[in-house]
Amino acid sequence: MASKRPFSNRDFLDCVRDYLPTDATVHETRADGHAGAAVSHQELNPNTFYLFDADALDGFCHAIGELALEEANGTVLAALQDFGDFEQYRECVAQLASTIDRVELVGTGRVPPNVRRVKYIRDTRGTCRSFRVVLYEGRRVQVMLACRELESSAGAARKQFVGLYTLDARLIKHLRAELVDVAQGRAAALRAFLRLQAIDLAAKQIQQEFLRETATLNQAMHRLQFDPANYRPAQFALDLEKGLSRLQEWKRRLPELVARAEAT
Repeated sequence: MASKRPFSNRDFLDCVRDYLPTDATVHETRADGHAGAAVSHQELNPNTFYLFDADALDGFCHAIGELALEEANGTVLAALQDFGDFEQYRECVAQLASTIDRVELVGTGRVPPNVRRVKYIRDTRGTCRSFRVVLYEGRRVQVMLACRELESSAGAARKQFVGLYTLDARLIKHLRAELVDVAQGRAAALRAFLRLQAIDLAAKQIQQEFLRETATLNQAMHRLQFDPANYRPAQFALDLEKGLSRLQEWKRRLPELVARAEAT
């Protein structure tokens, strides 16, 4: 990590690889919000929502902690859901606290026995309880994983989380401030997370619509070329206009979807 070049997505995924168990899984999220195909960690993109199993989520969290230790500066903030889970992270937290500038932990329940140089932020209302967040803000590297546990996985042997990772310093700073505000009762919800999720879902729905319209256009072009007796240019123009109208409808709906998320 001595290099001064910008920290890239490839750099981060190379670090994650060392902490992912062989059976950890990450899936795409489809346009309908459900799980799609499994994705290799090497093919992941920042600022895109995926479905993580608990092993994959832990791998990403450990990778972020290791990056902070290697950089040896900056701040780590982690939302653990429940402080009752703290013991499994005690050694890592203590090492971080003795190496970097600041470590902050957000959680519900009884605050753990004090670890030197760690600040605990108690989520008294439990608003952040469904979220797992780990972020690191250093001088060269800024990275965050923010996920929400699916309600259907509560109590299940293999929990699932929907969320994203990002290397965008401005987004990390904004989500960090909002997370602390929510935990301390100054805000009602992680609206930035919900807004990003709404935009991601809308983008995937639009992309799906584009693919559908592209297939329809190709089919229409084929008919225009090879079935001129039954498929005239006027019908082709009409079908094209219908496709453009459907895409125009998505243009009108996107602001509404985002506004709905921000009002949550």
